[in-house]
Amino acid sequence: MEIRTMFWHVLEKLEGAEYMDAGAKALLSYKVISALILKSCIPELSDLSLKTIEDECIIGEPEIANVPVHRDEDDRTEKPEKINQAGNEDNDLKEGKVTYDVRFVIHIPGEEEYTKVYINLEAQNKFNPGYPLVKRGLYYDARMISAQYGVEFTESDYGKIKKVYSIWICINPEKEYQNTINRYQVTEKHVFGDAELPVKDYDIMETILVCLHTNGDEGKCGNKLIDMLSVLFEKNKPSKEKQDKLEKRL
Repeated sequence: MEIRTMFWHVLEKLEGAEYMDAGAKALLSYKVISALILKSCIPELSDLSLKTIEDECIIGEPEIANVPVHRDEDDRTEKPEKINQAGNEDNDLKEGKVTYDVRFVIHIPGEEEYTKVYINLEAQNKFNPGYPLVKRGLYYDARMISAQYGVEFTESDYGKIKKVYSIWICINPEKEYQNTINRYQVTEKHVFGDAELPVKDYDIMETILVCLHTNGDEGKCGNKLIDMLSVLFEKNKPSKEKQDKLEKRL
């Protein structure tokens, strides 16, 4: 995979504690990173090449929540490298405001037409922030679904609701959760009888927790996504060392 010039430019400027905040949001917005996350986490994309996901599935150019990482840089264009976000803020007078790290739309190719899906990528440093992280992910899913009213569907036309994914990159998980990827989704369970609804009618939201390792090379687990992101978000390694390792792995 070709690593883009602007991606390395951002990586060089983000070291130490910045990775846990603005830097993580910025790096997740680059197609070179988001494509690998999508390929590893979304079954419908697993057989596609990373280039196909970048060029044909990910739509457009982003705005990142709370991240002035290189707003004051020179005028070098970086639009082709980054993803188009569907708006980072979800405001509701009764429910309050949710600010997503990175939120955007993808198109999943189909036999007759593409399927539109909403993606939320979150970088999370605290695995236990005082509440179950998975519940926050499911809440974000629910908000992305409710936010489709007036955009994807109106009145009672619920059949037009698009599936949503909230994918959480857990940078510093507790030891028992390191090197794991877990998904939480809606499934059908037959309590009595064997009638089945079409999966597409209820499979409309998933939360995925990608838990990295934090002990450098000794923590290689063999999963490409986990190993790559663990290098990327290792706050104690200099950017040049990260670049050398990522060029070998990507």
